[in-house]
Amino acid sequence: MGTYSPTWDGLFRTNLDRQFNPTHYYTDDQTIISQSRAIYINVEGYRSATAAADRPRFRDAVQKGADYLLGH
Repeated sequence: MGTYSPTWDGLFRTNLDRQFNPTHYYTDDQTIISQSRAIYINVEGYRSATAAADRPRFRDAVQKGADYLLGH
């Protein structure tokens, strides 16, 4: 979804190939639903992370994804 790319802008991209590169199979458009689902997935990742060291990456993804959603 782009989260671990160093140039990630906060938009969760759901159209990816097996190497996590963006594809243009159906559409380039992302929806509020796909963005919200990805934010939720990362919230649950944060809540279920057993190691405290794993939580910041989920928290950062949630924050940056929410910022993108609110800004666009």
